[in-house]
Amino acid sequence: ALVLSPGVDFKMKTIEVDGIKVRIQIWDTAGQERYQTITKQYYRRAQGIFLVYDISSERSYQHIMKWVSDVDEYAPEGVQKILIGNKADEEQKRQVGREQGQQLAKEYGMDFYETSACTNLNIKESFTRLTELVLQAHRKELDGLRTRASHELALAELEEDEGKPEGPANSSKTCWC
Repeated sequence: ALVLSPGVDFKMKTIEVDGIKVRIQIWDTAGQERYQTITKQYYRRAQGIFLVYDISSERSYQHIMKWVSDVDEYAPEGVQKILIGNKADEEQKRQVGREQGQQLAKEYGMDFYETSACTNLNIKESFTRLTELVLQAHRKELDGLRTRASHELALAELEEDEGKPEGPANSSKTCWC
């Protein structure tokens, strides 16, 4: 992994979703308070964000609300978000219940996964899901643009037609062209 600045890790990965190969950029800001001014810059162009807490740390879970607030303030409107409870392999150290994570995700309208970087539990699934959400958002945006463009085109055609005579009576031609 290429380290761009202190506390920020950058990776590229290609995954396939619905038969489409998608190249994703992963910016791991580690959520550390001391890098907060740096991480806010990364929100601006984000299309999907994982909000990650450590299931063995109640403190990290409590910070999620602050991160959600920052994302809402600095990220583009409609950015896709998933809540992740990481270190699911450390069940014996658990301080945050699965139900707590599910409830918080529900409150914020996010999907929820418990993952383990050590055992790869739900790693691929969570990345695939976030990519699906981003693609769905892009499709909706494109559909909206197509609908607006089609509507504007229809209006333009109507406006153009209004200036034309009704039939060939106003000219010596036998057609309207």
